Amino acid sequence: MRVISVMSEKGGVSKTTTSVNLAKGLSDKGMRVLLIDLDPQGNATRYFMDNYRRVSRKEFIGDFHPQEKDLFSVSRELKDFIYSHSEVQKDINTVLSEEALDNPEIVRECIMHTDVGGTLDVIPSLRHELINTSAALTVTNRVPFSRLKHALREVRREYDVAIIDNAPTYNIITINALLVSQDVIIPLPVGISELEGFVTTVENIEQFERDQDLFDIRVHVLMTMIHRGKRPEQDLYISKLKEIFPECLYETTIGYQDSIASRTAQVGSFILDTDSRIGGDFRSLIEEIGEGGEG
Repeated sequence: MRVISVMSEKGGVSKTTTSVNLAKGLSDKGMRVLLIDLDPQGNATRYFMDNYRRVSRKEFIGDFHPQEKDLFSVSRELKDFIYSHSEVQKDINTVLSEEALDNPEIVRECIMHTDVGGTLDVIPSLRHELINTSAALTVTNRVPFSRLKHALREVRREYDVAIIDNAPTYNIITINALLVSQDVIIPLPVGISELEGFVTTVENIEQFERDQDLFDIRVHVLMTMIHRGKRPEQDLYISKLKEIFPECLYETTIGYQDSIASRTAQVGSFILDTDSRIGGDFRSLIEEIGEGGEG
């Protein structure tokens, strides 16, 4: 199973949009795809929310009767109530747990099967618990950096590719992702602050490889949120990046259409399925990745 991490230290660069559309596109091509949500906010998971049951407003109004009165206690009760209605009770936090080390087949209970594409399954990120999981991993002596590696061994023959949507940070969770990844895609919009985030991401990958004595991660740069039309300075910016990173930049660039991006995010649909120009961009990216064989 080939593993591709989509990663950037800078938020708001179309990382999740890239992850979910890449997963959908490769699935449409006949590949067996596992999408892994490693972001505490669970934005990639939300694209597939209809695949597991959520509490309705009617159930909340009629059935939620907290036992406590103070804000924090009621909030905890409400959290339990919301997620008790979900058919999916285990998620990426279970995958990274000591329980999974002792009982690796439990990873199968964390996989959410969807009706999207051909074969597109998801390991969701629920309950915003990854922050707590990260803290727990930093104080354990039981293989904290390779929890994900151990878990994926259980299902590696069942998928052709795994796509990991990472949080915009570098921590022990990110290291788990890098340890299983052959390829890293860094989405990069036009801008100097975006370049700073890109440089930090590359430095983190370099430091990881030195620490682990591993030097085989292929890094790819995907220009995103590109405004179409005559923008000479933007064109010069992209040309400069192609000049200094000739082996890393994808030929495909992903445009930006605010109305398309907002609408597809709200309903959990996929940009590459639209007739928009940006949909065509994502379809071109899928073809380019397919032609490259290794990402």
